[in-house]
Amino acid sequence: LHQGRLVATVERVLAQTGLPPSQLELEITESAAMLDVEATSATLDALHALGVGIAIDDFGAGHAVLSYLQRFRVHTLKIDQAFVRDVASSSGGAIARAIVEMAHALGLRVVAEGVETREQLDFLRGCGCDELQGESEGHAAHGTSVRRIVPRPGPPVSRAARPPRPAAPGARPGRAAGARGS
Repeated sequence: LHQGRLVATVERVLAQTGLPPSQLELEITESAAMLDVEATSATLDALHALGVGIAIDDFGAGHAVLSYLQRFRVHTLKIDQAFVRDVASSSGGAIARAIVEMAHALGLRVVAEGVETREQLDFLRGCGCDELQGESEGHAAHGTSVRRIVPRPGPPVSRAARPPRPAAPGARPGRAAGARGS
């Protein structure tokens, strides 16, 4: 992220594979993003210009400086599993709900990590969390078993084909969920 080669590497891989940039989302941890804020901002701007999505992983576990959510070109926040684990408590549930509401107000998608129980799943769905990751619906599977379960994909579906979430009042242009090329 901070060595100056990430953007060129992503460009090369996209060219070699033919993958549309809108189908790629890179995850960076919150703590890595905060190591060198200027370099992070420049790199994320360049990746955004390519049309690549960016997710902030482990949100809330590190240096959570909320002002950088406006500065960094990100599309997704991934709630750290520490907050997901505690959604049954009033404070844990309040924090998870606040992260989802704040992210949506900024036009960002929200992914909850480490969803392991039906209670967590129901709570996070009720909060409007966009995606859930974890073992609540089954354990991790080896690639060969996944091929037997998941049908072969058809042509890629562009994020632009998804209905966009309305932009929140005061949200920066191009930050609505699904918006890529702004």
